[in-house]
Amino acid sequence: MGNRIVNLTEQQFKEIIHNAVLGVMNEMDGKTYARVANVSNNAKLDNQNGNYIHTINNTKSITNDDYIAKAILLEPKVRQHLIREFVDTTFMFYAYDSLRNTAIISFKLADIKKLEKRQAILKGDVTFNNTKLNGNLIVFLDTKKVVYNHPDKHRYTLEIDNRFVNIWNELIDKLDEAEQNLPQ
Repeated sequence: MGNRIVNLTEQQFKEIIHNAVLGVMNEMDGKTYARVANVSNNAKLDNQNGNYIHTINNTKSITNDDYIAKAILLEPKVRQHLIREFVDTTFMFYAYDSLRNTAIISFKLADIKKLEKRQAILKGDVTFNNTKLNGNLIVFLDTKKVVYNHPDKHRYTLEIDNRFVNIWNELIDKLDEAEQNLPQ
């Protein structure tokens, strides 16, 4: 079998490189986010087991409380780094309103409010049928189901607009990787 020459446009080449690197970057970002939580959790467990101080070298040691304090300070920065390329991105969704009419929902991501138990709660600006609201989306990571709790006490299941499905799936994959590596 001989080598084949394949001609690619610059855009095709960039897309191949992007897709090849994306999975590795998601895994690294997810594990970095989880590492902060794991260090904090391990320090708590060490404290509970009576191991209060870790010796770094002959002249330096660090307490578990210091590890926990550093994790508390570092977590917001690591969380923002995890979603940095998606912050201020507007995603479009469809749902049915309370009268079963199609509703258009836009969501501009600001932050992660919660990431645990196979779900992510995303904080951001929601526009529900041209009405701006503050709100959160709940993403069930196992099923990729997305739910919006409207202030009128209705709960709406959202369907991502196909024009946004690729970038939405990238975000969900990144959140899923991070959640899977968190301490249980």
